[in-house]
Amino acid sequence: MSADQQATRWAIACAVPMIAWQVMAAAMRDALFLSNFSVTALPAMVIVSSLLAVPIVLAAARLTTAFSPARFAPGAFAAVSGMTLLVALLTATSPKAGAVAMYLLVTAGGGVLVSAFWSLVNERFDPRTGKAVFSRIAVGATVGGVVGGIAAERVAVWFGVVDGLPILAVLHLLCTVAILVVVRGAPAPIPTVAAEQSGGPTVLKSRRYLQLLAALVVAGALSGEVVDYLFKSMAADNWQGDELMRFFAVAYGVMGVATFVGQSFITQRVLQRLSLGRTAAVRPVLMGVGALVGVLVPGLPAAAGLWGTRELTTGVLSRSVYELLFIPLHPAEKRRTKVLIDVGARRIGAALGGLLLSGVLAMTLSPTPLLFAVVGVICLVTFGLAMRLDRGYITVLERALMTHQPSTDPLGGVEDGFTRSVLQQTLANLDLVGLDLNASRVLRSQVPNERPASKPAATSQSSSDRVASRWLELRSGDISRVTAALAAPMRPEFVGEVLRLVAWDEVSNQALAALQPIAAQHTGQLCDALLDPDEPFAIRRRIPRVLAHGHPERAMDGLIRALADRRFEVRYQCSRALARLHQRCRLDIPETRVRDLILTEVAVEAPVWKSRTLLDDDETDGEIDAFLRARSGRSLEHVFRLLSLLLPADPLWVAFRGLHTDEAQLRGMALEYLDNVLDPKINAALWPHLDGKPPTNDSSLSSSEVLDQLMASHHSIQMRLDELRQLDD
Repeated sequence: MSADQQATRWAIACAVPMIAWQVMAAAMRDALFLSNFSVTALPAMVIVSSLLAVPIVLAAARLTTAFSPARFAPGAFAAVSGMTLLVALLTATSPKAGAVAMYLLVTAGGGVLVSAFWSLVNERFDPRTGKAVFSRIAVGATVGGVVGGIAAERVAVWFGVVDGLPILAVLHLLCTVAILVVVRGAPAPIPTVAAEQSGGPTVLKSRRYLQLLAALVVAGALSGEVVDYLFKSMAADNWQGDELMRFFAVAYGVMGVATFVGQSFITQRVLQRLSLGRTAAVRPVLMGVGALVGVLVPGLPAAAGLWGTRELTTGVLSRSVYELLFIPLHPAEKRRTKVLIDVGARRIGAALGGLLLSGVLAMTLSPTPLLFAVVGVICLVTFGLAMRLDRGYITVLERALMTHQPSTDPLGGVEDGFTRSVLQQTLANLDLVGLDLNASRVLRSQVPNERPASKPAATSQSSSDRVASRWLELRSGDISRVTAALAAPMRPEFVGEVLRLVAWDEVSNQALAALQPIAAQHTGQLCDALLDPDEPFAIRRRIPRVLAHGHPERAMDGLIRALADRRFEVRYQCSRALARLHQRCRLDIPETRVRDLILTEVAVEAPVWKSRTLLDDDETDGEIDAFLRARSGRSLEHVFRLLSLLLPADPLWVAFRGLHTDEAQLRGMALEYLDNVLDPKINAALWPHLDGKPPTNDSSLSSSEVLDQLMASHHSIQMRLDELRQLDD
């Protein structure tokens, strides 16, 4: 038996008692709390437990990051096992205090343990193996739910709630033993790199995909709290004590059996036919229908039906989809964020649900129809979020494909239809949109300048062999080999790799030249790299040179958005590219947006204005040569390029040259022209940087007369500048 097969069996062996604990503990928690407190205290308990869960979640995230899930999970299961025994002792002496402690333990501790288990499984298996074994582990978890439901019902009959608590501690001890076996043969800890130093909240803020997952969890928990309240409050009106626990145990047991049947006959079929996003959207759709029934016919049957729909769709579809959505993520990202999303986001949703319930209960004496309607609204929002999942998943999946070494069979073991189709399309087209270049550099740094072993020359070479050969040349780290590979006509599948080479100073010009002929076909990908703040600065400041040859409208949109970048050199290069595009294609420039950008540029203090320099300072063009560039400064040049998008370019650049002569008449003519053609706000803000007198707007000449005089003086301006160049030499 291989190590992976053994780990899979023990992961299933862990999932069974883990979920059995969850089901039994939930039934005991609800029975204890509702037997000692009024159902109206439930929202407040939800809020308090959610707030107390926050430090636990943050601590779990830090511990998972510091020690890895393989080391954190066994200790966590053992710790909760001991806490369960303490709760049992407390409940025997003080039922109310024990009920509160049990609620807190199940709400915070249970969620952390499930998250730690799945984080361990995510890292223990590679993505392909994980796809094959996840469904088997999920079935084991479902069996655990059935076992837990049956066991809870029998414990209520044989022992009662309080005396049955030690059984929970035994279940988690079994989980601890199973996990210790699972971690055998686990991958070595991930080396820490600079990009991994940020904490979980920081990573969460910077990744839209993770934010979407968190939003889905919050929305699901929010609706779940309302549904739970409806179901539990109506159950509490009919049963108390051990009878109430038996009712909950039967309900959880029935849902466990239904989930097992659904996973056996439905889950894989749905995943093969629907995308992950659409699969995730099934739950809010069905719950929305159940909520509508509850609005029309409120009562225990409607509440039980809505609760059952949520439990069934969560077990059959949502849990499988949710864990699959994490597979493509880098382990470092998962370690820092998964427990925050699994438990933290869920607790936030629960707290919001508690606040919502408290507000509704305070507003009306008959809250049931209103609560059903609220669930319907939340389901509508959740549906919208779920339909956005596919796009984010594809992007992350493509990034994962391109930043890991490919295996011989990249589709092996992938069973669900949507992911397989994404992999097939990505591998066929190698569309590198969203390529994580930072990860590519980390991969490349692991084998610097490594040359492949020499092989006998083949009489013929297949297309795939030629692609692989050129890929190796581009990644070789040898300047001569990389330059030779860049000289050949560029193929679409190499765009991402060539983008990475743009940051390498020795070959950046060749990489840019290779990209320019195909820029129009890959403008979107180039714009994504330009606008991604995580891309290296060397790449972002050079991409505009390629976008000047891109699809006009799409390139213009990306370049204008990048004009708000915090780095001046990025903005400077974008204005150069826009000016070239505009000269070539006469773009439909958004004038208001450009005016606002100009006002932002000229609103800086004089020291900042004068101190701006560039790292890539070797380019000249038709308007400005090295002599003028040395006299004018980068800031003024950048502003004039932006102005050239709004004003006729030829007279504007004549005025620019006139500003840098030492003859008052020629300089005055240039200032006069600017005074007449510039927007008043821009004129007033720019004037201090021109070292001229403030504009008076009292010229006796019309704008056309000033323009005629300026163009007539063009020859004189150029002659004077030539004289100054000779003196400078």
